Amino acid sequence: MIVGMQWAVVFFTSDPRAWGVALGVPALFAGSVIARLFSVTELLHDPTHHRSRR
Repeated sequence: MIVGMQWAVVFFTSDPRAWGVALGVPALFAGSVIARLFSVTELLHDPTHHRSRR
């Protein structure tokens, strides 16, 4: 649905501001999701797992 709306805006308008909104806003949302996906906020370790040192 988002891609369909983007194509409609690009096809039916020549206003660069409309293009910027139609293409930029979904890109910002996608960028924030990808940044959150790749950010490591906490490392989880199993407290019962111990490595023996020999």
